[in-house]
Amino acid sequence: MTNIVSIKGRRATDPPPHGYDMAGVDEYEWNGFQMVVKTTNKYGAERTLGVNGIWFRSKLEANYAQELELCRHAEDPKERVEFWVYEIPFYLPTIRPKKYVQHVVDFLVGMTEPPGAFCLVETKGKETPTGRVKRYWLETYLGEPIRVVERMEG
Repeated sequence: MTNIVSIKGRRATDPPPHGYDMAGVDEYEWNGFQMVVKTTNKYGAERTLGVNGIWFRSKLEANYAQELELCRHAEDPKERVEFWVYEIPFYLPTIRPKKYVQHVVDFLVGMTEPPGAFCLVETKGKETPTGRVKRYWLETYLGEPIRVVERMEG
């Protein structure tokens, strides 16, 4: 699989930027101002270098993060986002002592209206039964719904 991401101010001969996480990248090359990344994933998702130099697990997550970054500068307070955090792990208790099930929520989004409000967001390119059960389990445990952003077909 091939993915092309833009990095401002980079040349084709430059090495990967210092500090970028290259874990999971099978092969890369610089092509002008873009980085071509080849990765493998059982669902076909391609790791993507997105806003603020963060490696996202899919293009859908990178695009959603870009939307959140734009919402940070929105003029309407109801649409404005105060902050966002990527990949928040939750450890859900089980009936066995000292055993937990981990579920990672893609985004924690802090809203400006009402003050102190936040929401949990998951991006889904492909829904799995295990993911659905873990999300329901976490929603029940927290008492808060998790917003799901799905890939648009076409």
